[in-house]
Amino acid sequence: MTTTRQLDQEEVILAGRLNEVDQVVEAIDEFGIHALLTARDDRSNSILHMLSANNHLELLKRVIGGCGGCKDALAATLLHQNQSKSTALHWAATNGNKELAIYLCEQARDVGDDTEHKLTFSTNQSGLSAASEAERGGHDDLVVELLARMDALDKGSRGGDGEGAEGAQEPLSQPEDSQPENPQEDVVVQVGDTSTITNKVDEINL
Repeated sequence: MTTTRQLDQEEVILAGRLNEVDQVVEAIDEFGIHALLTARDDRSNSILHMLSANNHLELLKRVIGGCGGCKDALAATLLHQNQSKSTALHWAATNGNKELAIYLCEQARDVGDDTEHKLTFSTNQSGLSAASEAERGGHDDLVVELLARMDALDKGSRGGDGEGAEGAQEPLSQPEDSQPENPQEDVVVQVGDTSTITNKVDEINL
């Protein structure tokens, strides 16, 4: 009896985190890009979360570049939120990975269906957008970039009536009384010293 080997989702996502290019490419060759995009670990992180947190831009480009006819799966993965409701863009912003964050936004724009707007305005469990997370991390240049994109997208969705700037330029950090009660902190899994990730992240053993 022939058995079909299944993708080890935890293993391939770990390979992405560690920038194990050969292992990720082998997984794509054997199981297909759709299987890679839909893989999740025990915290519901995708491979895009790991590549984005650790600034593995070249491998990210290789993964997304192989999507071809799976535009819907790519859009869904870009918008996918983990257990803490963070997207891959949130993790890129948290760690100040500006070039990679811009690349994610561009890919979201290219897949269409309002995906870039949904991605940049998406909020995590703490009620924060990616721009807000960048602000918390002190990544001011990335904050400016993301706010500019949000402003342009908001203006576009309002028909260019000029009201979009107000929506995008509101204070990034919400008042404490608007924050959810006892939010679960998002653990941004980054290779190396966990103390350098962000001051809001629980210390974990890598």
